Amino acid sequence: MKLRSVVLMSAVLVVAAMVQPSFAGGGALDGKTFSGQMTPKGEKKGDADDFEFKDGKFHSTACDKYGFDSAAYTAKADGKATHFDAVTRSGDSTITWKGEVKGDHVSGTAVMSEKGKTKDYLFAGDLKK
Repeated sequence: MKLRSVVLMSAVLVVAAMVQPSFAGGGALDGKTFSGQMTPKGEKKGDADDFEFKDGKFHSTACDKYGFDSAAYTAKADGKATHFDAVTRSGDSTITWKGEVKGDHVSGTAVMSEKGKTKDYLFAGDLKK
């Protein structure tokens, strides 16, 4: 019985080592900064913004003036793009970020929740080199 358990466990470990992980915690995009714009949904003009990934955290420079800081992000690669999520906070307000990085471009949505109300934004930018 012990031999059978050892063989089964070994097989599981071999298969696990062969599977390419498609999910990575924060850090998968670290070192990348994208310059672009954050625009209220339905509007044509927005704020200039840099979207930074550093030390497992996501940061939007346009949100600094509103007290939003960096936040941990998660990322998942699907072979064509890397999708990421983050939630930044300022007091009781939050911004929920959902985006994707394809090559040298980032784009996505941000939903700000404040005092029971939400406002939708779109964001996009290109890799700073």
